[in-house]
Amino acid sequence: MTLRIRDAVQAGAFQDNARMEHFDVVFANRYLEAYYQFQAQQPTRQCWAVPFRHAQQRLLLLQHLFMGMNAHISFDLGLTAAQMASGSLSEDLRADFDQVNDILEAMINEMQRRVNKASPLLFLLDWIGGRGDEWVANFSLRSSRAMAWELAVAIAPLEGEAREAVIDQFDAKVARLNTLIAAPPGRLLGFGLRLIRRFEPRAIAKIVERLKAPFLVPPKSMA
Repeated sequence: MTLRIRDAVQAGAFQDNARMEHFDVVFANRYLEAYYQFQAQQPTRQCWAVPFRHAQQRLLLLQHLFMGMNAHISFDLGLTAAQMASGSLSEDLRADFDQVNDILEAMINEMQRRVNKASPLLFLLDWIGGRGDEWVANFSLRSSRAMAWELAVAIAPLEGEAREAVIDQFDAKVARLNTLIAAPPGRLLGFGLRLIRRFEPRAIAKIVERLKAPFLVPPKSMA
């Protein structure tokens, strides 16, 4: 995500590219800060603590990805937008926020191609859920970015304890969704996830190798 936003900034794709260059750094650092806090056993936002606690568990690769996307987009993206707003959310900031979302959504098909390489039975989700996994991914992304903007709007005019209280509420909401992603209800779904997981590689290095190839198709917003 960070690299794609950087590429868009360099291509002049935003209303305010200097602001979005700073946006990209702040956005990326929110994940890094959460990670180092958790590793140091310091207080960590709930939405990130859930995926970090599940990192060593045998979940689907897609579950790990969705938990990370949910925390980073639903929560981190909203905090970053509010920080860039400095008290008020302007129309040009909203336009650039939507542009970021277009870049992220354009990555979904390529992400699916990579994940399918590492998870050969992932196609079974189509049968279990009755919908394509692109729909699942896009629904998750659209819901996440809508929540991110809702968070930004809610906290941009606030300060102090009032601001922190709203942030805590959104943090808990995103964390609850991540808990459901880690342990979704339903016997059929649970059986299907265990079957798909059995055929995924266990070695993290092998998974990373299959996921890290350069993107083949540029995002629509860069075309």
